[in-house]
Amino acid sequence: MARCQSLSERGQHQTAIRQCTSVLRSATGASHAEALFFRANSRFSMGEREAALSDINAAIAGGTAAPKALALRGAIHLATGNPGEAVADLDRAIQAGFDDTRVLGQRADALLALGEPERAIADLEAIVGRSPRDPVALTQLALTLYATGSLDAARDAADRAVAAGAGYAPAYGVRAAIAAASGDTERALIDYTAARSAAPAEAGYGLGRASALFSAGNAELALAEVNRVLEIDPALEPALALRADILEQRGEFEAALADLEALDAGDGPSVLRRARLALRTGQIARADEAYTEALSKLPADAAILFERGQARTLSGRPADAASDLTAALEMDPGLAGSGIVLMRGRARFAAGDLEGAAADFTAEIDRTPDAAGPRIWLVRALSDLGDQESAERSARALVALEPVRPSSHAVLGDVLLRKADLVGGRAAHQRALALDSAYEPSLRRLGELGPSPN
Repeated sequence: MARCQSLSERGQHQTAIRQCTSVLRSATGASHAEALFFRANSRFSMGEREAALSDINAAIAGGTAAPKALALRGAIHLATGNPGEAVADLDRAIQAGFDDTRVLGQRADALLALGEPERAIADLEAIVGRSPRDPVALTQLALTLYATGSLDAARDAADRAVAAGAGYAPAYGVRAAIAAASGDTERALIDYTAARSAAPAEAGYGLGRASALFSAGNAELALAEVNRVLEIDPALEPALALRADILEQRGEFEAALADLEALDAGDGPSVLRRARLALRTGQIARADEAYTEALSKLPADAAILFERGQARTLSGRPADAASDLTAALEMDPGLAGSGIVLMRGRARFAAGDLEGAAADFTAEIDRTPDAAGPRIWLVRALSDLGDQESAERSARALVALEPVRPSSHAVLGDVLLRKADLVGGRAAHQRALALDSAYEPSLRRLGELGPSPN
């Protein structure tokens, strides 16, 4: 039995497991439970968590309810993702006096996993009280205080961690994060640089530095830094996301989209962002596909329907576009102020729904009576419907609203020509050319009409 214990305590775990197994073949009572405990300890140290848990449960069931056994089982529960059971065991061990800093640290970790940072802080402060110059404990305390929003206390703990462990990268890293959260970009850059220098292979510090540079408005240096981070870890998702932000700000939309697609993030906002970048780069089919995926994740988002409607207009699917825009407007009537009704009218016009188009253009005129665009489209819709009288009235109202706009006279001219008023139609197009001698629609129309009979 003594050899089983000694091997396990000295870290010779493979040999300890064999020795303890041998002991278990003949041991009984307390010796049997002790052998189970030490075999559990070695199995846990070797990463054999399930086997370790089985052994320690058997040891405790066999009468070994010593605090060290409870602490070991708590550690195993923590490692296997059961923080509630870990806290229960660690509480019992600590109450029984087995409260060394390692056990307190494990309970703090379990409490944080349970969302109880205040109790975790109490354990971490107890550890720091016993080891006031322990940079690891001070750094963990600073991180926990930072997570609870206690920035002043977190900054104090981080300062102490840096002072206690010169060159300890995590201490600089947490102080940098606190500085960034406090808006002190200069301090954050200094500390992220120190952390990166202390641990150049740790991508997180370079990423923090890149983020701070970007926040400070230095996109070029931020891009160089994040590229360096991605050389260390090409698949680091926060780095890809940050580079996409930087590239998008620089107007490099194709490259930004490539990074977002490499992320393969399936959440709604990420998919929506990919859709918008695809649309900006003219990749309409990819945009439509991404908008559809975003809608499957965010079905109540009217803006996605609105934007997909615009994409479908561009891709030559006006009926589908009109359907999307209608659904968006029904979902959020407030979109009426964004020009969606005019867009739907144009989509309906392109799809051949002239009556629906005319109704939309009329509604938009009522909303924006001084805007020329809806009136131009209304004239076209009414004229194509064959209501030339209404079309002429609307065209003349347009000319009265925008008398110096060549298109106003050209629209009126086309309506008059449809009414077989060749003289009036020609005169309206000539007026358009008087305002702009290079106005192509009127040049083309007068070319079609040929020379004036006069």
